[in-house]
Amino acid sequence: RPLCLLPNDLKYVEAAVWNDTLFLQNKLFVDYSLLCVVEQRSSSCSSGSKAQERPRGVCLGIIDFLRSYNMGEKVENKVKTFVNNKEVTVQQPDVYAHRFRSTMGTFFVASL
Repeated sequence: RPLCLLPNDLKYVEAAVWNDTLFLQNKLFVDYSLLCVVEQRSSSCSSGSKAQERPRGVCLGIIDFLRSYNMGEKVENKVKTFVNNKEVTVQQPDVYAHRFRSTMGTFFVASL
């Protein structure tokens, strides 16, 4: 179930995720995650057809072992793609950042 945020807060989160992943992409980093800490819930909000409770406070941070996309990852990507013939976990930094942003877009919604 996505986290319901005020519209301006959602724009801020989206911009922060975009800027941070762009920075990581430019540094050729991959394998990062989002840590989300939610304070106690307070007033409810409506998103689509379901009413949800809005969090009182949210702290977000991109964390994890940041590893550089180097020759080893390039070889692993090519071998796994050739052997499995499907999407692999080791992605180029631009593909990883895009996939990360797309996934984050499913975790948060704006209240109406």
